[in-house]
Amino acid sequence: GVSGHKVSFAKVHAPMEDLREIVNEVKPTALIGAAAIGGVFTPELLKDMGSFNDRPIIFALSNPTSKAECTAEDAYKNTDGRAVFASGSPFDPVTVNGRTFYPGQGNNAYIFPGVALGVICT
Repeated sequence: GVSGHKVSFAKVHAPMEDLREIVNEVKPTALIGAAAIGGVFTPELLKDMGSFNDRPIIFALSNPTSKAECTAEDAYKNTDGRAVFASGSPFDPVTVNGRTFYPGQGNNAYIFPGVALGVICT
């Protein structure tokens, strides 16, 4: 079971297996992809993230780019340019609604140690 400080983060719901269903039930502020399942962050899923987050955090960290959970273009276009995006592979700049975005590349020196430290601290 869930104990201590984790209780306030727990949510009661039926078991789910579909990622889009989970996202729409839990309404996370961030999606962190590290499973090398290319395209798993679908346009619909990204639009859903944008519907309940002002600045959805989308980290498509898998390498190579063919294994990235989504492209920078997918993230920016499906959130009307509001995504905070980082990837494990480089992506070209993306222009949405006349604004150009330069995707950040999160790599092993930045993202994974920071996420691990955050998990340990909570």
